[in-house]
Parts: sequence; C-alpha cells; structure tokens
Amino acid sequence: MHGPLDNPDTDEAKPARALTAVGGAAVWHGGWAVGLFAAAALLIVAIGQFPILGCLACLMIALPGAIGALWLAGGPVDQRAKAGLLGVWAAGAMMAASIEGGLTGPLAIWCVMPAIAAVALDGPWLFGVGGAAAAGAGAGLVQALGVAWRHPTGPIELWLTIVALVTVSCGAAGALVVAQRRADARRAEVQAELDSFQAIMGDLPELALAMDAEGRAQAVFGEPLPGIEIDALHHGLVEVASEPDRDRVSAALREAVNYGASEATFTPLGAIDQRVTVRIRRASNGVLTAVLREASGAAPRAVLPVLALPPSAPAAPAYEDLSAPMAVLTARFAASERARAEAETARLHAEEGREKAEAEAESRSRFLANMSHELRTPLNAIMGFSDIMREKMFGPLPAKYAEYAQLIHESGGHLMDLINDVLDMSKIEARRFVLSREAFDARDAVNAALRLMRLQADEAGVKLRGVLPATALEVEADKRAIKQIVLNLVSNALKFTPRDGSVTVTLAEAAGALELVVSDTGVGVAPEDLARLGRPYEQAGTATDRVMGTGLGLSLVRSFAELHGGAMTIESRLGEGTAVTVRMPVLAAPHSPASVHAPTRQPEMGEA
Repeated sequence: MHGPLDNPDTDEAKPARALTAVGGAAVWHGGWAVGLFAAAALLIVAIGQFPILGCLACLMIALPGAIGALWLAGGPVDQRAKAGLLGVWAAGAMMAASIEGGLTGPLAIWCVMPAIAAVALDGPWLFGVGGAAAAGAGAGLVQALGVAWRHPTGPIELWLTIVALVTVSCGAAGALVVAQRRADARRAEVQAELDSFQAIMGDLPELALAMDAEGRAQAVFGEPLPGIEIDALHHGLVEVASEPDRDRVSAALREAVNYGASEATFTPLGAIDQRVTVRIRRASNGVLTAVLREASGAAPRAVLPVLALPPSAPAAPAYEDLSAPMAVLTARFAASERARAEAETARLHAEEGREKAEAEAESRSRFLANMSHELRTPLNAIMGFSDIMREKMFGPLPAKYAEYAQLIHESGGHLMDLINDVLDMSKIEARRFVLSREAFDARDAVNAALRLMRLQADEAGVKLRGVLPATALEVEADKRAIKQIVLNLVSNALKFTPRDGSVTVTLAEAAGALELVVSDTGVGVAPEDLARLGRPYEQAGTATDRVMGTGLGLSLVRSFAELHGGAMTIESRLGEGTAVTVRMPVLAAPHSPASVHAPTRQPEMGEA
C-alpha cells in the first residue's frame, strides 16, 4: 500500500523546484547586469569616446540586476524581500532616466523595468506595476523641476535609444522565459501530486467515492466489493442497494448534504447475502465523499435453554420411570444458571471498572484544578511586579533590565492563559463547570474578543476581519464562554496563518441558531489530523507547530459549544486554510430575515 512518504516528489522535488524557480530569477538578474555592462562598452566603441553620463546611467540600471543576482543566489526569498528588490529597481530606473534627460529622454523606457522584474520574480505584481509608475513619475518630476541633466543630442541620443530598446526587449523576453519555466515546474508538481494521489487511492483496501448531491459517483477508487457494480455507482449510490434499503441510503445522502456526515448499512443489489456500511461526508466545496466496506457480522443472539425432550424421544408411558428426563432438565437448568451468574459477574466487573475509571478521572481533574488555582497566586504577583518594573514606576531601569521585565510579563501572561485553560477543562471533565447565562447582544462579545486580538494580528502581519449583523443579535448564553470561544479560535487561526494572510470572523443567525465561523487562509490541517482535533491535549501539524500550544483551545471551544447544546465542526484543506463553525441554539428571540442577510463588514484590524 502506498502512503504520502512513498512519493519522493513531496519531500525533495518541491524544494528543488523552488530553488529552480529562484535560480531562474537570479540568472535573469545576473544576465541583465552583464548585458548592461556590455551595452556600456558597446556605447563607448560605437561613438569613439567615453560618455560619462551614458555610462553612469547604464551603471544605475545595472545595479538592481547585480543586487538581485547576489540576493537570490542565497535561496528562496519571501514577498517582503521581493518588494524591497522591486523598490531598488524603481530607484535605479528613475535615476538612469533622470541622468539622460528625464521622462522625454532616450532612456525613459527603462522605467518599465520594475514591472518586468516582477514577472521574473513571480510577484508581487502590485509592487512591480507601482514601481514602474513611481519610476516614471520620479523621472518626470525631476525633469519638471529642472534638476535633470541636459537632454543628449546627436549620435549619443541615437545610440542610447538603441541600447534602451534592445536591453528592455531582451529583459522582457528573458522574464517571460523564466515565468514559462516556473509555470512548467508548477504544472509538473501538480501532475506529480495527482499521480501520487491516484496511486494512493487506487490501493485503498475499501471502496472510496466522490459523489454529487444526488449520490452519482464522479470518481471511484479502491478495492471493489461483492455485489456492487462500478458502472451502477455512476447512476447513483441508491441504485446499488436492494429495494428494501434504498430509502435508508437516500436518507443518509440527505443527512450528509444537510448536516455534513451520515452513515448507513444496506444489502447490495447484486449480493443479498452481504451487508455493506457506507460513511458519507460533505467536503467544503459541497462534494460528497463516501467509503464503503463490508459490514462486520452481527453479534450472535443469546438463546435461552430449551427445556424439552429431544424430538426423537418417544413419549413416556404414565407408568415409566421419569428420572432420566428429569436429569436432562436439571442439567440444562444448571447450565443456564451458570451462564446467567457468569454474565452477572462480568457486568459487575465492568461496572466496577467504570466506576474506578470515573473516580480516577475526577481525582485527576480535581488535582489539576487545585494545582492551577495554587499557581495563579504567585503568578499574579510575578506579573504585577514585572508590570511595575516594565512601566518604570519607581525610576528608570537599564535597557537590558527593562527588556527582561517585558519578557517576564509576557511569559507570565502566556502561562496565566494556559492555567486558565487547564482550570476550565478540569472543571468541564469533572462536570463542575456551570454556565452563567444572561441576555446580551452577541456582537458585543465578538467585538470585545476582536479588540483583544488586534495587537497579535498586527504583529503577525495578518488581516483580521469581523463580519457581523447590522442589527442586534440577542442571545441567552454565558458571555465569558462566547468571548473565550472567539479568542481561542482567532488565536489558533493567527498561529497557523502566514504573514499577509487573513482571518475572518463571521457571526450570523442560521436555521434558528447562533452561528459563529472563524476562517483563515493558513496552512490548513491534514485529513488524518482532523479526526483528532477537538480532543483535550490533541494537536495537529509538525512537532514545531505543536510547541505553540497545549492542545486545549479547540477542546474548550467544543466543550463550551456542547454545554450550550450546540456543536463545533472543522473543515480544512492543506495549503488553503481552515474554517471552524460553532452553532448553538441560544437565540433569545427570532429575528427577521433582513437582519440575517445584511451583515456589515467591521474595520480590519489595523485600519482606520
């Protein structure tokens, strides 16, 4: 059977392709620099003299190429570094054009080089186009202010125009070649991943389907099952079930479409002696996925002892000795009593084991709650004294001591958050957590949480958006729990969303319940990790990702939602992001449809 680690493309080929793309951009920058030095030499030979301004202009526009070649030779760079490099291009193009007459001079065409460089670098496109516009505007401003060098005339102007046109044409052609090679590498990567996926799915020990909402199979993978024809699956999952079970399969399809998951067991039409279990899930894009496997055999039913003579035994005459039949009856009755006693003993042992496990769990939760409570007292003192030192209330401190005080305060705050999470989870596991319900506008709790997360979002370089209803959304719930749900989900999303990504918090009424959705454009969650998320102390991702928390955030969200009678669901795709939905029946009164479908976009964190 194949697995993700069996595909060499996932671990080695991807970095190799990334380096290939970066190497292409580095070669392009280096070629541009060498070409400009060659153009300057050709200019000297062509006009038979050393034009100082022309050579200086060539040097100005060659410098970004040389800087980019050296910078990119060190390996892949992020979007911020690319933006900085495009700024260098804009400055070099503006200076080169200004040296030889400004925007109407023979070298003005070099102002488009930031945009061409953005093509070679694969973005950021806004900085490339903006850099080109800025270079042209700067050259025009310098010319308008009269501080540009004099416009060249004669052979020098002709040769400079030729140099500019030829170098820009060659640079654009080279950038297109680099972009094409990058696109080819990406297509090869996608095809390799698709081939790997098909190989993995083809070796599944079960039958896997991708279906539309009507149950018609769009793709089939895995091991065929007895009695199920693949061609029939393309007409619909219901078509492969026997007549008595078709309503059950149809109901499972509707349940998966409406609620996201369902399960059913049915008899295949082509093998009435077989039973098949199907598990259906709804993906984030609306596609249904299903896994079919042979159902496990039913447990044998208990049969009471039959107190009757064997059918072959003749009826005994009234005067015959009945001791033999009575001995048979007595033995069977004794066997029945022994079986009943053994079953009762097993039940008592199971009950005793369950009570013991519950006692141990309650004892552990009580210990954690007491320990967390005892830790908070000295921790409050640590945070208070470090805050006094940080604010320099009793006089100035050396810079290093002030930095240490800041670190102590931040670490204390992080530890306090962890202790509060452990304390809440311990109370929930011990069934001692009591909701403090009150009537309030759900938007207030969400806005309060967003304000608290604003600084963290700004430091992470992530856009934090809130999409809330235009009118009040009254609920009867625990206000602190609702706020903690938003804080945990947003904090989790910020941890796994790279810079320049976004996190969106949406609050609305859905089907008579309060619906809170926190979605991000982060790294996503692997399918094998989704089933574990939401359990206490369970985390997803690599070992590096797991040191970023304790694994209590999502479990607390799930527990708070269930205490309110609701549920939490997670949808995610690797590389595309994650969406966590919390739905709770806590609305205080029905709302008009206008309030449901008229959300207002709150200002982004960091915007005015």
